Amino acid sequence: MNFLCISSYDNDLEWVKNYRNPHLIYDKTWNGGSYKDVIVKPSGLKQKHPNYNIVNGNPNGYNINDYMTFIIDHYENLPDVTVFMKGNTIGRHVSKEYFDRIVNSQCFCPIEDWMYLEKNKDENALTEHVCLQYPDGKKILGTYAMYSQEGGWMEMNSNWYLFHEKHPSKYFKSFNEFLKFCFVNPPEPNYVRFPPGGNFVVPKQYILKYDKIFYQNLRTFVAHAQLSGESHMIERALYTIWMCNFEVADTMKALVE
Repeated sequence: MNFLCISSYDNDLEWVKNYRNPHLIYDKTWNGGSYKDVIVKPSGLKQKHPNYNIVNGNPNGYNINDYMTFIIDHYENLPDVTVFMKGNTIGRHVSKEYFDRIVNSQCFCPIEDWMYLEKNKDENALTEHVCLQYPDGKKILGTYAMYSQEGGWMEMNSNWYLFHEKHPSKYFKSFNEFLKFCFVNPPEPNYVRFPPGGNFVVPKQYILKYDKIFYQNLRTFVAHAQLSGESHMIERALYTIWMCNFEVADTMKALVE
């Protein structure tokens, strides 16, 4: 069975009991927190689920920070296949039926279901996934995203997520700038292919294409704020990172401070 790397922010994790998969849970609200001005009490997950494998997660860097921490800490002994997921993936991004079908897949698999996304579109989902928002507050719906032939989400490469005041960026001002820092002569895509939420099934050979320092730098990029602009950027870049055959740039072969 595949290994579950779970990033949890104040999530109900009762569902974990239904799976025999080995797991590691990064509890981002171990000490409580605040999200969009909502105060969150300490989770108490370790006491509530003493049989779960739970560690104190870093509240910064969205779920990407936890994914990178797992890769860095286990780089020399990675599971054969790791499922990188948020604590609310089932029900928010995909159905349980879909998750059960792919959780033990042995091939690279973005965790996404276009039919589930279509079925469950509501006002909040539209705001998050089907909407461009510019600095003046104007929103444009409908035409900026599309599905690929295999049902994958493709979003116009507009950097809209960097326009939000609560998504501060420190290292990069655009998706293309980030790609050029990581790789030698990458394309400048019109659309970015990624699963909303950044959930993946990843065999270890995809991860090991890059040296550990590559992932250490990715963690540095996202860790400066809770919802750093770079965490949204790298959420959108992971599909490219694990699927591409680009040459790694020298800038990613040394530690970034």
